[in-house]
Amino acid sequence: MKSTLHEAARSLCSAAVAVAAVAAFSAAALAATVTPSQLVANPDKYDKQAVTVSGKVGKYQLADSPRGQVAFYQICDDKCVNTIDATKPGYKNGATQTISGKFLKHFQGPLRSFNNVVMIQ
Repeated sequence: MKSTLHEAARSLCSAAVAVAAVAAFSAAALAATVTPSQLVANPDKYDKQAVTVSGKVGKYQLADSPRGQVAFYQICDDKCVNTIDATKPGYKNGATQTISGKFLKHFQGPLRSFNNVVMIQ
């Protein structure tokens, strides 16, 4: 009886891990792939949505915030979107990068506000 219970618990844990992996993959797969120009032209369409954006990095800097140190930078094609990135990647200005996060048409920080922001946790 004890080994059967143990096997059932192990199977349940394995199933839970599999479901979590599928859910994480599905969330990434649901992110709309867009350009910075599309986000700037249609901020209402993408507001509060998961997005994946590619472009050139500009104005990269690290800064302290109430949430700890974050990276602030832009991702650009003909237009630019602002990025607040808690993962603090070591991007170089001018490099082409692909990012995924939540798009906000407006972000109000404690000291400044920004339009067209991709938030990366």
